[in-house]
Amino acid sequence: MDVILWIVIILLIVIVLLLSITLYLVIKKATYLSKKQKEFIAFAIDMYIDYSEELNITSEGQHDIIVSNLKEIKEKHIEDGSI
Repeated sequence: MDVILWIVIILLIVIVLLLSITLYLVIKKATYLSKKQKEFIAFAIDMYIDYSEELNITSEGQHDIIVSNLKEIKEKHIEDGSI
């Protein structure tokens, strides 16, 4: 009886792992962007970084924070291909 319980527990663990992997792959595929979309996002980020300060869209402090966050997003998600 004890052996059957362990077999059931191991079987349930394997099923949960397989479902988790499947869910991860489905979510990753659903958030995929094409190369053209990535290039446009990178272009928009670059244009904001280059020209927003000249246009006085935000204050200087806000501009620095936004630019650093945009650069981090670009490096982390756009350039490494995680999206």
